[in-house]
Amino acid sequence: MKPHFLFFIASLLICLSSWSQERVLQVENIETGKKVYIKPQQQIIVNALDSTYMGRMMVVNDSMLKLDSDTIFVRDLNTLELDRVKEGVGYLLIGIGGFIFGVVRYTLVSLNMIITGGLDSSLMGPTALIGASSVSAIVGLVFLSKKKQIIKETHSFSIVKQPESVYYYDTQQ
Repeated sequence: MKPHFLFFIASLLICLSSWSQERVLQVENIETGKKVYIKPQQQIIVNALDSTYMGRMMVVNDSMLKLDSDTIFVRDLNTLELDRVKEGVGYLLIGIGGFIFGVVRYTLVSLNMIITGGLDSSLMGPTALIGASSVSAIVGLVFLSKKKQIIKETHSFSIVKQPESVYYYDTQQ
């Protein structure tokens, strides 16, 4: 009885995982064949049928997307771009805050070294923080400035079940 029960549980788990696969928007470059996937709940901007729609993407079925309150057929997509403003502002704010904190900390450690007259290796932490914060701020600026449009003439759009190992869209392409 016990092996049958374990087989039933294992079969049930396998079925549930296959039924619960999330559908994603697949964008394939026609020339190179490279595929990227856009998960639901991404903020996107879409141009379809001479109208522009913006909102969080949800997959309705195998041929339709929903952006907030607008429903769009995948075959009607002309251009698509990810809205990375929130991520860009987040990175920028973290970078600016860390940079300011690093400069203040560097100044305080330097003043302490001047007052005490000693040499200290504690400048490494603020220096590293300033460097890392600068990189974060630069990433934020790149997110804010780089908008890549995906055009129907060079890409094909389709809705597929989420593959096991996928490469999700990022701004480095």
